[in-house]
Amino acid sequence: MSEDLSIGSVAAGAASVHAEAGWLRRSIFGLDAHLRRQHGIVEFTTRPDCILRVAPAVAPRALALSDGTLIRPGDPLLDLHLWNEHVPVIPPGGVTLRWATAAARCARNSLRMLAAETQAGHVPNFIALRGCLRFDGRLLQAPFAGCGFDTVVESPHSAGAWVHEFGEACLIAMLLWAFNPAGLGHAHLLRPCRFVWMSRTRLLERHSRTRSR
Repeated sequence: MSEDLSIGSVAAGAASVHAEAGWLRRSIFGLDAHLRRQHGIVEFTTRPDCILRVAPAVAPRALALSDGTLIRPGDPLLDLHLWNEHVPVIPPGGVTLRWATAAARCARNSLRMLAAETQAGHVPNFIALRGCLRFDGRLLQAPFAGCGFDTVVESPHSAGAWVHEFGEACLIAMLLWAFNPAGLGHAHLLRPCRFVWMSRTRLLERHSRTRSR
């Protein structure tokens, strides 16, 4: 089965996959669902080729994006989260060109869907999108390359922040092991966090189906 087909099969069969998993994986699936509810992480489409979920957030500090958008502390954001069940399954041997092509197509489709839902007023108001990358370039940075994101590298500035980062890395490692175990070989979880940002304006300009050509 190709990676393209595996996207639909994973999405359609997620419930059965969860039911057939061992107790440890089922526990991680349950923790993932609990954290999504706790942080307000929701789907904005039912399409199986969407690999993103969103959650409302507020800007922690001021930031200027490359398109001129100025973000002030407290401005509304949409945080991007992976829809783990929909990410194309990485083959046991690791990332392949076919996987990268399928993942890139899913990334573009996801942003087009989000732009459409934004125009329709079906997502909370936001000034910009924000996501966090904890992987090497071949795994997730490459599929989203060329989509219009700005990248900001942020290192923890306190002991408490380092502890938080370590906890996040452990959680992501567990989720990778449960949902897409071959991805663990491509995860550099303890490197400085790279945040990707995109303004609402750029999202609509680059990914709206009604954009000017």
